[in-house]
Amino acid sequence: MWLASPESSLAADVIDHMAKEPGAWAVTEVAVPPPMLAMVLEEAKARLRPSAGLVTYAHSCPFRGHQVPHLVVQAEGGPVTVMVLSHEAASRPMHFDEQGYRGIIVPVPGHRQLAVLERGSGSDLHAVEQVAAQVQGTIDWIS
Repeated sequence: MWLASPESSLAADVIDHMAKEPGAWAVTEVAVPPPMLAMVLEEAKARLRPSAGLVTYAHSCPFRGHQVPHLVVQAEGGPVTVMVLSHEAASRPMHFDEQGYRGIIVPVPGHRQLAVLERGSGSDLHAVEQVAAQVQGTIDWIS
């Protein structure tokens, strides 16, 4: 059950968004072309270095009244979704495990956030945290 706080509401909205995009969870080794990835991240004023991992899905999605980058990184345990939420603010990391999704919302400098999650009963929160750290460490924010 979700508590009535802005952060838990954000997690619920992330899960709701992901439930409506089942095609994003494909396991593949086909990378998104770099120009497409750059275009998707441009609105969030971000770039992703190649060391972020294999990005196999990149779309700009409507979320809470804004277009946000929605990426999928192929991790050892399967696909992990990353949403760049540059219009949201959280004061601390927030873990969630609900409706078959497990993840973390991570605040990053400049009041931006990443929502990183996996789906399925075998999902591993430690793997999600590793992908969150990996992606967070490879994003360059553009002024």
